[in-house]
Amino acid sequence: MNKILFAALASATLVFTSCADDFLDRQPQGSYVDNEQMASAKDWNPQVLLGNINACSSKLVMHSGDDDQSHFGQKFLDMCGDIMTGDIVKASNSYGWFTPAFVRTNSVISSVDNDYTWKYCYQLIKSTNQVFDDSGSDVEEPESAENKFYWAVAKTIRAYAYMNLINFYSGSYDEWKETRCVPVYRTQINQTPAPKQTVDSVYNLVKMDLTQAITAYENSGLRTSDLTMPTINVARTLLAYAYLNTGKYAQAADMAALAFNSDSHQILPANQVLTTGFNSVSNNANNWMWGIDVTAETTGGLASFWGHMDAYTYSYASVGDFMCINDTLFKTIPQNDIRRQWFVGDEEFQYYFGNVLAPSNKFFDSKRILQGDALWTNDVVYMRAEEPVLIAAEAYTRNGDLNNGRVWLRKLLEQRDAEGVNGTLADTVNTMSTAEKLLDAIYFNWRVEMWGEGRSLMTMRRFKATNAIGSNTYILAERGTNISYNDKSIIFVIPQSEINSNKNLDKVEN
Repeated sequence: MNKILFAALASATLVFTSCADDFLDRQPQGSYVDNEQMASAKDWNPQVLLGNINACSSKLVMHSGDDDQSHFGQKFLDMCGDIMTGDIVKASNSYGWFTPAFVRTNSVISSVDNDYTWKYCYQLIKSTNQVFDDSGSDVEEPESAENKFYWAVAKTIRAYAYMNLINFYSGSYDEWKETRCVPVYRTQINQTPAPKQTVDSVYNLVKMDLTQAITAYENSGLRTSDLTMPTINVARTLLAYAYLNTGKYAQAADMAALAFNSDSHQILPANQVLTTGFNSVSNNANNWMWGIDVTAETTGGLASFWGHMDAYTYSYASVGDFMCINDTLFKTIPQNDIRRQWFVGDEEFQYYFGNVLAPSNKFFDSKRILQGDALWTNDVVYMRAEEPVLIAAEAYTRNGDLNNGRVWLRKLLEQRDAEGVNGTLADTVNTMSTAEKLLDAIYFNWRVEMWGEGRSLMTMRRFKATNAIGSNTYILAERGTNISYNDKSIIFVIPQSEINSNKNLDKVEN
């Protein structure tokens, strides 16, 4: 794996490894360390917290452990959200995966996708809380530089998990902020089932975690070249999202601009839009802010993002169960926008599958051989540089600063012109004379730029949008219909398994 690079000690490196038995002090009776011993161990050996951080990271690709081929960690949630808004459709669903998302039945307590989402998020929270318990608390930073860094990583991941829960288990912020949505846990010590907290209070915890994470990253003096660990700019971008979602537009704009400008991040250049494939951490180091290096040990095989999204990977998409862009949305992408070609297959692809609007030029195995990859080790992106750019464009515009809103949107569009097409997308920004026109353009760019990457649901709610379902969905009854941001069918309820185990929860209230 990559190494932590110490800013203060340029020659020193720390290899990321799991906790080894050497760090498991045994009592005379032979039992493993207790919490007090673990807290002591972390003071002299940062590998203790690193082992916990690696456990957190492993949860991001957590498979359900059963036969379900769609439950494979964070990318399941990302795809599920984009499906429920109608931005992702399927022309056929022969194998049935993601059916609850397509038919929007995750709003019932017995939904298996709902149950998995809940367990995934709280497993992530449990792992991060273990870091805080072992380091002393989730309020005070540890003393050593290494432990400060790992503590900040845990803070970032816990905030991310709670943002997932807010995204799926509540609605638009201003309509739901006083509504109780999910329980909050900040420690694993003597933990008992907790009652639900309001959306606003959960967001307050998210903001606290991310603010403290940023401070701890800074105080550690350390930097990492390993994109599999969230960095200070990931924390800044997540905090910018939290500010944006809760109407704190000035803070959102400032934080997003800082996240983008304070490192070597760059928008994916136009000449790489159709060649990157979004398949490699190492090949996208300047564009990706957070991702995972998938290996033979961590791959889900057929049950993976690539298995469901890429026809060049041997799995469900390669036999015709494509995730496709909603054709109503596709038709709004202008000819001079290179992103239109993400969804237009090459001659061989269309010969076998037709023009199905699958993302065959966005997400693809580098060999570009139909069903050619059976290793399933292409990497996965969780965040890239276009996100703080779009956050800044939206936040400035919503705060009444249209000039800066245009500046930030133009940054993206300058790199999205199709080759050989007259007229530039960036020029169209100059015609957006009102906030309404500019916000319409920003919403469109969120949907197209981040298609398939899990940003559609929170964006739809923020814009209070209604999306038209296209004619290329396999669900005949949905063709030509609309889905609204506040439709109850896209708001999860607490699953039956949690109601059964948590006496604080009421099925009726849920």
